[in-house]
Amino acid sequence: MDDGAPRADVVRTIGSAVVVALVLGVLPVALDAPAVWRVLGPVVGVVFAAHAIRVLWRHAFSTAPPHRPRRS
Repeated sequence: MDDGAPRADVVRTIGSAVVVALVLGVLPVALDAPAVWRVLGPVVGVVFAAHAIRVLWRHAFSTAPPHRPRRS
């Protein structure tokens, strides 16, 4: 098993959290908040919708066998 995969998942998760915190927490304060939200609101909505569709598609059309715990 590849030991780098869990580390990559953690780095990706932390990176995503940092980007969300920066975009949603810092930019509206640093810039004119109403103008920023007029642009970011639809963008964030589209990103969340695309992610949800991707996850549902993956679950609906996955060809991988279901993961079952190993018996000893």
